[in-house]
Amino acid sequence: MAYFPFMIDLKDRKALVVGGGDVALSKILKLRDFDADVTVVAKDVLAEIKEIENVKVVQKLFEEKDLNDLFFLVVAATNDREINDKIALFCKEKNILVNVVDDPESSSFVFPATLRRGRLTVAVSSGGAAPGAAAQLKNSIDELLSDNLDEILEFVAQERVELKRNGVGLELRKKLVRLLWDEAVAKGRPLTPREKACVIADAKSKNGSVSLVGAGAGDASLATIRAIDKLRRADVVLYDELIDKRLLDYAPKDAKRIPVGKRGCAPSTRQDDINNMMVHAAKQGANVVRLKGGDPSLFARIIEEAEALRQAQVRYDVVPGVASPFYIPQEAGIPLTARGKSRAVHLITARTADGSNESYEDLASLQGTIVILMGLGALEKIVDGLLKGGKAPDTPIAVLAGGNASRRFEVRGTLENILPRVCEADVAPPAVIIIGDVAAMDLRSPKI
Repeated sequence: MAYFPFMIDLKDRKALVVGGGDVALSKILKLRDFDADVTVVAKDVLAEIKEIENVKVVQKLFEEKDLNDLFFLVVAATNDREINDKIALFCKEKNILVNVVDDPESSSFVFPATLRRGRLTVAVSSGGAAPGAAAQLKNSIDELLSDNLDEILEFVAQERVELKRNGVGLELRKKLVRLLWDEAVAKGRPLTPREKACVIADAKSKNGSVSLVGAGAGDASLATIRAIDKLRRADVVLYDELIDKRLLDYAPKDAKRIPVGKRGCAPSTRQDDINNMMVHAAKQGANVVRLKGGDPSLFARIIEEAEALRQAQVRYDVVPGVASPFYIPQEAGIPLTARGKSRAVHLITARTADGSNESYEDLASLQGTIVILMGLGALEKIVDGLLKGGKAPDTPIAVLAGGNASRRFEVRGTLENILPRVCEADVAPPAVIIIGDVAAMDLRSPKI
């Protein structure tokens, strides 16, 4: 059964709870949390119930005459099914709201899992089917909320009154309140006067903004809370191919989702076209999320995109993400540093801006761990250059694909034998190449 959710003022409304055990206690505490006038009728009553302030306890066997239509709601919390059924029948005849514990079919209302933060109340219900699941979902929501959300709510409430007092029209007022709320939640605190002024000025300018957001290199659970917040407020999402597509579900249903994936040796969206789409959408007043695989600042053309936005006078921000050179080795149990083996990490792309051939001999002198991205097609040149530069033939190397790659693989070896192993495994891009002593390590947990 699906229950219609509505919020109601229980302050000083009369509520009867029949029963004096642990279940009754939980219902009483919920009702008192919203200032209901609670009466308890039961022969045996827990000491904890008697200690609750402003709760009237009538310690006697329940009788039908204890019910009357002065009560706004009734909770049947006895362990006697027959008594509970009689209470439910009486209440339904008198149009009194009734909750029969563990019996949603006999109830006219159920208690939701409730979360309170100052003025904010969040209620989650499974219609009585799985109260534990509703409570777990409520806890998940609680984890997403700012610790001082009550302060933010008070801030927004005051600003709403102030905007109305200053004669701001309804539509603009609603937009400003939403933007002030979004910005305050993102910062986790009420806004300063200067921050508030910037939000209001931006809203009145009719221009949107762009967020360059890192989607991470693995599943959607790796996305930051800030990244998810940006997606939830997006009007347009321009997304790379190598992301977990479940992230797109965080965007509003009516948000435009436009694939702009860039893949080597495959049809790709031109960078100039991506830049133009971002600028055009923002100039039309849209909140744009440019959802980029990994981290925006690591080999992800952030300079070209940021420069295009700056030239167009479009406001933007950057949200970091978990990059593939950190996540993919971790999937394979490879640490990037290790005491006594590697105290430095060198991140290198095998793809140059002008497409010229890169020399890898100078990499041989680097100490620590070498991580090469987009290097699968140049693996033979990489190995040859490192050997010519003086790297030992028995230097460990791992060629990995994981995260959101369509094909996963893990090929390990040394500089002298990795090429035939990669060929035999028939690997395909994208891949992360790890070179150094750590490439021989495996810190994955044993399967027990």
